[in-house]
Amino acid sequence: MRRYPRVRWLMIAFCFFAIAINYIDRINLAIAAPHIKEDLGLDDTSMGLILGAFFWTYALLQIPAGRLIDRLGARAGLAIAVGWWSLFTVVTAFGRGFTSIFASRLMLGIGESGGYPGCAKVVYSWFAKK
Repeated sequence: MRRYPRVRWLMIAFCFFAIAINYIDRINLAIAAPHIKEDLGLDDTSMGLILGAFFWTYALLQIPAGRLIDRLGARAGLAIAVGWWSLFTVVTAFGRGFTSIFASRLMLGIGESGGYPGCAKVVYSWFAKK
């Protein structure tokens, strides 16, 4: 650990920005919801299901994502998680109806479920237990 003191702080900065983006991804659709409802002709129930879809997979997969990251390592696990949630953030923008946006939000929750476990693994791996 002493050989790369700057790298570990870069890893913490990466985690900070990854989690910040995680939060932005989580709430951005709620801000745009009134416009999305109007553009796509969705009712309140449909929009509520879309907004909740993210949290179903996100909450259910936190522990499995942590186990997967323990198996793969922090670098590979976080790379997969960030790549996955980035892809499905973009896919959400191309949704043209309830089903496509709902599915993309479910998939986004899968990717973002690895954010906190991955960053916890980074802290555990790069910092001493003093």
